[in-house]
Amino acid sequence: MKPFVRTALAGLLAFVLASSPVLACCDDVLSCAGAVASGGFTCVVEAAVNALRDALAATKKYRDDTTQEFDRALQNSMDDTKSSLDSWKKHADAAADDAKRSAEEAAKLVGDENTRLKSLKASGLKTIGAAPAMPAPKPAGGSRLVQSASLPLHAQAEALLADNSLESMHHQVDVEQKAAETARKEAALAASQAAAETAASAKASRDAFTAQFLTGISQLVVLLGDGISNPLKATATVGLAVQTLADLGALLASGLGVALQREADKRASLADAPHGAADAAESHARRARDFLQKLRRAVLLQTVVERQALAKETLTSPTPAPVTRPRMALASSSALSTFSRSMPARAAALRTPLSRVQSAGPPNVTPFRAKVSADLAAQFKGKSAPAAAATRDALLAEARRRFALDPKTLAGVEKLITDASKVR
Repeated sequence: MKPFVRTALAGLLAFVLASSPVLACCDDVLSCAGAVASGGFTCVVEAAVNALRDALAATKKYRDDTTQEFDRALQNSMDDTKSSLDSWKKHADAAADDAKRSAEEAAKLVGDENTRLKSLKASGLKTIGAAPAMPAPKPAGGSRLVQSASLPLHAQAEALLADNSLESMHHQVDVEQKAAETARKEAALAASQAAAETAASAKASRDAFTAQFLTGISQLVVLLGDGISNPLKATATVGLAVQTLADLGALLASGLGVALQREADKRASLADAPHGAADAAESHARRARDFLQKLRRAVLLQTVVERQALAKETLTSPTPAPVTRPRMALASSSALSTFSRSMPARAAALRTPLSRVQSAGPPNVTPFRAKVSADLAAQFKGKSAPAAAATRDALLAEARRRFALDPKTLAGVEKLITDASKVR
């Protein structure tokens, strides 16, 4: 805009300060007269103020809607992370509890077998036929127990008591149970630390949102309100608002968007913190069950040789492959990313109508001239001289109120009124 145009516009803006409401662009006889007298710049002012009003309402809605969406997305992200942490912790707890049950059963099996053997040893029975009537248990394969006929029953019991095959397998179950319990504690600790880091990450996201969005949008709200309250600043405010929104959009696309995505990725990673410990607990629980199954078979064997062979097989058998569950994907992480990417476009949408007002020049007032002439003529048509003078004076008084701060425009409006009053 050229300097002389800015000067003229400043004067026109000044008279708008005295009017309440702000002058519209040719919606009554005096506003039309003002548009004609000012060359259309009252219309520019009116358009600027209206655009600021619309922008203020839209900006507040954008602020409120975006804040609600951010709060919801952030809470969903935190809830998803907590749910994942709880899920991994439950996996670890279930595995450790399973390993504990295996250890308890193993201890009972060995204890019951030793009690039985001690009883047989104490009985001093010499032959199998003198043994108490007991059903011969069957191993898993279905074959009957092999008992040595060369040794008395109490001697067999003594030999089996001296053998540590069952204790060795029991020890393996206990080792796995203790390892599973350790993994449970590691999972719980990892979940607790991740929960604390998740809260810190959420705070970092909220701080970034406040610093880079809410602060900027609050400043824009103040700027728009100031332009509305001070029409002298309306067109300048439109320009400032357009630039502020452009800067805000760039900041949202780079600074805030990157910060929110970084924290979302961090929370997604934290959600998996107990993963390794939970998998380890389940791996140990599976090995405990495997050792327990072999211990069950060993208890059914009634010779030292058979038990020792199974114990050796147990110790030398390949270790089962560790459990590796897939990571838990967090839908909220991608949702927060989508939200952050949408923010610059929304800011740009606020800028568009302001940019149109900023680039628009004053309207062509030629059509207004005929309207002003007709409207003013109608004010005086058919009136007596006293009545016409009264109408003229009323119009002049209102014009002087409206255009008090712009003598040049006022002079033009007064001339239009006075000339029309003479024509009648």
